[in-house]
Amino acid sequence: MRIVSIVLIAFMLDIIFGDPEKIPHPIYKIGKLISNTEEFLRPKIKNELLGGCLLVGIVLITSVGVPAT
Repeated sequence: MRIVSIVLIAFMLDIIFGDPEKIPHPIYKIGKLISNTEEFLRPKIKNELLGGCLLVGIVLITSVGVPAT
């Protein structure tokens, strides 16, 4: 029951305050990476399975590699 209360309070705070505009959020950056990479790969790789695997690999390597450095 405690975890449900914490999640509800966090959800309400997010609705009230939203994301800070001056501080870039990592999830926002990962979303932009996915969009830009897909836009780059889609016209070059016609096989969607291969393109999807490359996209996942690039995003995973970047998402794990950047914080690890």
